[in-house]
Amino acid sequence: MIRRPKWANTELKYSPRPTGLPDQWHGLSLSWGPPPATCPMSEHRIHLRKAWEIGAWDAPNSPATRIDLPLETPQAAAHICLRRAFQQPAIDPNLDCLALLLEQIPGLKSVQLNGNPLWSGLADDQTRLELPWQAEEPRRCILTLEVEQGLPQGWGKVAILIRERKV
Repeated sequence: MIRRPKWANTELKYSPRPTGLPDQWHGLSLSWGPPPATCPMSEHRIHLRKAWEIGAWDAPNSPATRIDLPLETPQAAAHICLRRAFQQPAIDPNLDCLALLLEQIPGLKSVQLNGNPLWSGLADDQTRLELPWQAEEPRRCILTLEVEQGLPQGWGKVAILIRERKV
């Protein structure tokens, strides 16, 4: 069972104005308690912008350089590897699901999460990938992107998408 922070379990309740209290104390009050049984997270994105490591795909032990996405300066090298570590969001897998959202990714050849392939092909300028993955115990994840060609300015918008599970 995944625990949500206490502030996420608040409910707004209407209470009638008690006698003898000023008008500004009338109305809504916070009540701490367990969330309703069906309380999925609202759909939102967690952007993975900073702390990417870029290096040559065929030389995994070569020193990596840190970059931020989307790129501000183009990268001319061919066959590039981008890596980013992150903590998997804590969700209730019965109510919510996770997806990896990739936009502005021309030349993307493959996507791996913790060494497991999620997607392979060759992305063009119009490609927008939404790749679902199964939530496991919250843990450290490593996302690896293999890019076949150089990276133009503005390349790469990557986010984790959390949304309500469709029944």
